[in-house]
Amino acid sequence: MFKSTFFILATIFCLLILADATKYRDCQNVRSGVNDALKSLEISGCDKPPCKLRRGTQTTLRESFIPDRNIKQLKTSVKAILLGLPVPFIGVDNVDASKDIYTTDGQKADWPLLAGKEYHYINSFAVEKFYPTVAPIVHWSLVEGDDVVTCFLVNARIV
Repeated sequence: MFKSTFFILATIFCLLILADATKYRDCQNVRSGVNDALKSLEISGCDKPPCKLRRGTQTTLRESFIPDRNIKQLKTSVKAILLGLPVPFIGVDNVDASKDIYTTDGQKADWPLLAGKEYHYINSFAVEKFYPTVAPIVHWSLVEGDDVVTCFLVNARIV
């Protein structure tokens, strides 16, 4: 009786945790291990794409990841894919991400990041009023130089 009750409660708990995660797609044409580094993704107000990004508001992205090698510095590479063409997301593309990396207990991460250790990337960013009302695929990567560390694709709608 105890085992079956425990199993049911554990299953419900796991489903509740997963219900808050944002559904995303893996990136294509990245080195082996990149898609395995990303463990979870949450975008505020979005559990199911397309994620509605309201102009003139703030959106928070929270990504849990485990790098497969030591990392000295991270920058963002954020593109809106429109009609198959990558357009830089003004305000969040090519920004130093190092200040937005935390340990699992919420402390600012020490550098370098260590291979095999879990970290959280938390970024609140403005959805600018001048962004056009379009429905892009957002391609978001954390990169060290030319090397992609984490990467995801998510359908969005700027409203």
